[in-house]
Amino acid sequence: PYPDFDPDNENIDWGVSAINAPTAWSAGYTGKGIKLAIIDTGVAYNHIDLKDRYIAGYNAITGSNDPLDDHGHGTWCAGIACASANDIGYKGVAPEVDLYGVKVLNSQGSGTWADVAAGIDWATQQGVDVISMSLGGGEPDEAVESACANAWARGIVIIVAAGNNGPGLDTVLYPAKYSSCMAVAAIDYQKYVAYFSSRGAEVEIAAPGVGVTGCWPGKHLDMYGDGAHFVGDWWYWANGTSGACPHIAGAACLVKQWYPKATNQEIRDFLNNNAEDL
Repeated sequence: PYPDFDPDNENIDWGVSAINAPTAWSAGYTGKGIKLAIIDTGVAYNHIDLKDRYIAGYNAITGSNDPLDDHGHGTWCAGIACASANDIGYKGVAPEVDLYGVKVLNSQGSGTWADVAAGIDWATQQGVDVISMSLGGGEPDEAVESACANAWARGIVIIVAAGNNGPGLDTVLYPAKYSSCMAVAAIDYQKYVAYFSSRGAEVEIAAPGVGVTGCWPGKHLDMYGDGAHFVGDWWYWANGTSGACPHIAGAACLVKQWYPKATNQEIRDFLNNNAEDL
């Protein structure tokens, strides 16, 4: 059921269609002027579909301003949220946002809570509107909780992947468990909750997280259910609440552009109140 890739045209992944992003685009809302921070393994800011979105970045591991992604996960998330509308590859949910890349995880996708907290603090200082974090752990951390609370107090919408520890109950990870964060579960193409998706009272919303295509810093094959076919130098698909999270982060950017004076709580409520019941 997944759409075939057409190398000669701009493509929209099934997840972007499923959350009705094209409806917002047709009304003129593309996230333009809204600041989005992807806090992850960094961002391939020279990526063909992200270079026009990228504004600035921070590497909490080295303390530098170079968040170049040496893993791929952060770039994949960024592409889902905001790959450019440039008639190349795939178009993200909010294709005209201002992208801030924050590297807090290393080339193996691991990191420390201290670096995560530092990345959140940096994004907060930049005055971003939305933070997207497709990361988590089983134990709470005071510094991260404080950084999230501070960002929320500054009016930032914080979207976090619920985790891939399902299907058991009460399996939501931190920082998605914090009240300042909006926890996102994953659904598949048929809108069933993905078997791997964490579950629990903290989950507020679900979004596409199975077979989701996003940007990637290198050449890969696209393994759809009907076989493998080459999709180009810069795109890749994967599963996880990591992919669900940037769908909602991009949607939050669209809502913020539509209603610039909306508070983070109003945006959060709007997303929840307008979501389809599963």
